[in-house]
Amino acid sequence: MGISWENIRSLLIFFGPILLPKAYSWYRSFQSSRRGGASIQRVPQPVQIALAVLFGLCCTYLVKTLPYFAPENLFAKTESRIQIPVDVLFNRIAATRPNNALTEEDLALRGKFVNLESRLLYLQFGPRVLAECPFCTSDEPKSYFYYAIPDILWPHLANLVAIAVVTSPTWTGKYGIQWRTLATIAAALLAVVEISIVSSYNYQGNARATRLGDLDMFFWTLRNYRLVFLALLDGILGWVLYLSATNRAFTQPPRLLSESRRSTGPCFLQRAR
Repeated sequence: MGISWENIRSLLIFFGPILLPKAYSWYRSFQSSRRGGASIQRVPQPVQIALAVLFGLCCTYLVKTLPYFAPENLFAKTESRIQIPVDVLFNRIAATRPNNALTEEDLALRGKFVNLESRLLYLQFGPRVLAECPFCTSDEPKSYFYYAIPDILWPHLANLVAIAVVTSPTWTGKYGIQWRTLATIAAALLAVVEISIVSSYNYQGNARATRLGDLDMFFWTLRNYRLVFLALLDGILGWVLYLSATNRAFTQPPRLLSESRRSTGPCFLQRAR
């Protein structure tokens, strides 16, 4: 599983002009807070609630990486090689089911597993896409990718909505709004990177695997990476939100004094005249 240098360069060219000015602005605000800006304060109550929401999301994402919550992997469950005869594989699956009866998803996969190509695509896109796609065929592997796009984007979109809520000015005020742009860009970048990785993945590499341990369980590995990075994004957002809300860092530089001097200067001159 990987992403090419061309993909990375394209992302840097697209997001670089947006991120660099923001990074410089945040660096200046961080330096101004270190030089002695506003005094440290307690976390405002609305920000406390936002931090609790972000913490809950982080915990949820990390818990979902546990094997118990992962979609079933038929090859790992039965400890079978990818070249196993289809009848033998599903006889083993039936032995693990209640009353030795295959589920509807099992039957759908059994109809797809008649060739090696479909099994390789199963490791790339997971069980639901292989079992439920009504128009996908192994002769057109990209059809599975197009069908899988909503499933790939859904967690990112849901997390983006959560970010928009906790950084809204009506909830967290100036402390949240200053991080909204960066958090939105980071969330979009995660989605773009995952789409790029799935699209460019060489699923044919598993065809050479002769043992279960040699298989690259791409779908399940990428799912865990997605959850970990979403938790990391929300954790970092919560951290910087806490720092800015308590005036420990990233405080806005004080401008009131200079603006007051500029506004009172002309009045003083008029009175002197």
